[in-house]
Amino acid sequence: MSDQKEFFQVAGKDLLDKVVELVKEGNIRHIVVKDENGKQILDLPLAAGVAISLFLPAVMAIGTLVVLTINYTIEITKNEPEQSKESE
Repeated sequence: MSDQKEFFQVAGKDLLDKVVELVKEGNIRHIVVKDENGKQILDLPLAAGVAISLFLPAVMAIGTLVVLTINYTIEITKNEPEQSKESE
C-alpha cells in the first residue's frame, strides 16, 4: 500500500463536522489541522480499527478554538492500495 495526502479548506464552523466525516471513511491514518497562518493545532494519528469515540475528546477540546480562526486546512494521510500493473 502507498500513502496519499489530501488537503481540505474548511471554515471554522465546519471543522469538527469535516474531521468526523473524514474519520468515518475508515481509511485515514493521520489528520493534521492547521489554522489560516499554517500553525498546527491538532495532530491526530489514527490506528486502523480505532473507534471514533476514542478520538472525539481530542477533537472536542479544540472546539473553543474554532471561533478564534476563520479558516482551517485539514491534511489527511490515507492508505491507498497499490494499483496492479497489467502486462501487455
